Amino acid sequence: MSINKIFINVATGALVLMMGSMVPGATSASQPAAEEVQLQRMLANNLTLSLKNVSLTDAFSAIARSAHISIEVEQSVYNCLPYGDDTIIDVAFRDVPLQTALQKIMDELCLSMAVSNQHVVIEPSEALVRIGRRATWNELDLLHKLNQVVQSQCTGDWSRDLQKLLDQPDIDVVLSPTDASERAMAISNVQAQLPCPIAQSLDAYTQSLHMIWYLSDNRIFIQPGSEWIRQQLSRPIILKQSNVPLQQVVSELSMLSGVDFRPQPGLYLAVPTVNVDSNDGTILQTLDALSGATGITYQIMDDYVLLDVVNNNSSSTPNHEVNQQDPVVGMIPIPTGVGSLQFDYFVHASDVPPSLLAQLHAKAQEVISSIASGTVPTTHPAK
Repeated sequence: MSINKIFINVATGALVLMMGSMVPGATSASQPAAEEVQLQRMLANNLTLSLKNVSLTDAFSAIARSAHISIEVEQSVYNCLPYGDDTIIDVAFRDVPLQTALQKIMDELCLSMAVSNQHVVIEPSEALVRIGRRATWNELDLLHKLNQVVQSQCTGDWSRDLQKLLDQPDIDVVLSPTDASERAMAISNVQAQLPCPIAQSLDAYTQSLHMIWYLSDNRIFIQPGSEWIRQQLSRPIILKQSNVPLQQVVSELSMLSGVDFRPQPGLYLAVPTVNVDSNDGTILQTLDALSGATGITYQIMDDYVLLDVVNNNSSSTPNHEVNQQDPVVGMIPIPTGVGSLQFDYFVHASDVPPSLLAQLHAKAQEVISSIASGTVPTTHPAK
């Protein structure tokens, strides 16, 4: 049975949360701004509010109206939750501080909130983002347990320890190969923090190994961040944008993949606008197409993707992911035979005979020169 409804009951002296089944139908300044101080005071005010069968979006709006505050929910929240903004919830707040009530919603949905100037900003937690897609309710429930259940000892056998702690014999922890001495040091770092929530133990363990952890079904994977990024970049996407700011496209790719893209200074000035046409091509293929068309380069780091452009004087890091000797020079849409769905095949320079490649290069230079002079030539079908 699917679940898309959450019952949240919060009352003075008793905090009760229960999952229900239903078929789907911070400023950094040392001196806080006056608006932020006022908002903190309002979060301490008690609130009584009852909502039934409302969407998560409507619930946040109702809370904001009742408490006379501004709540900003990042779109990434809905991208991570099982039913997005169609998730239905029941909430009952009975004379409790607003911050306490909101925090219980955050805990149940594995979200985070922060005060920024005049707004309460709600975002997905890092562990929720690392699922890399919309979480299932089972994954959300497991993540909630990892955040709440306290671990008091660590033997180093993560699968056995978590099976006992959570009383779930099907949980499996998959660890990338590591040196025994490094694992021993990581376990020692975990033990120094115990007792603490399981998620905090996993954070300490993976940070010691310079890795990350993430959920997939009933498995917890511990591996280098770069491996997770490559996995996310292999996801197919549908993205069609014409003559739009590169910054907008990068933001869209980040939202679709959950990956942090970091541009080098000057990138958006060097490449202000781009065209993107991906019909079930992977994010990696999209990056390759952008590279061939604009000279953008990318490098997969431990926990982000560095974006730059060829000959950008601000670049201090060489690109190791894009082979500049074999750039993308074209794209061929191939029908799949399933409705109007088509696959975009990206053509690299090595796929084209040298004579034809020279002709394409000459034609491209001709068009670029014409654009620069203000006279775009008429395009005729290739013969």
